[in-house]
Amino acid sequence: MSQHHILTFVSFQNLRFAALATLIFTVAICVATLTPLPKAIDAPGSDKLHHFIAFGALTYPLSAHLGRISWPLFIGASAFGGTIEIIQPYVNRSGEMMDFLADMGGCAIGVAFGILVAVVVKTCGYGATDMNRGNR
Repeated sequence: MSQHHILTFVSFQNLRFAALATLIFTVAICVATLTPLPKAIDAPGSDKLHHFIAFGALTYPLSAHLGRISWPLFIGASAFGGTIEIIQPYVNRSGEMMDFLADMGGCAIGVAFGILVAVVVKTCGYGATDMNRGNR
């Protein structure tokens, strides 16, 4: 895969694609965190790492599209994570402050990495039309 195709894929130049990816991650996080469980699931890896990765994935697509103006996304996604932790005790799950901190950490990394990719794409001279045509 060429550098051009990699940048096209990871930069989310298409707002609809970025919004769709974010919506899919939002629904997946809601299902994974708010589905009542009869007993705890023994998933491999750290629960905090799962939170970190999920919220990084949640914030990355729109951040890669929006670039430097995407920090409000960090606030919204962090509030979403906090709301989940508040709701979890009502659906037979445990809401934990450390889970919320892992959510916030993932949000920060997702936004920061998205901004970094947006800046690199802009610095390299790739615009949405250039990426679609394959020109530089």
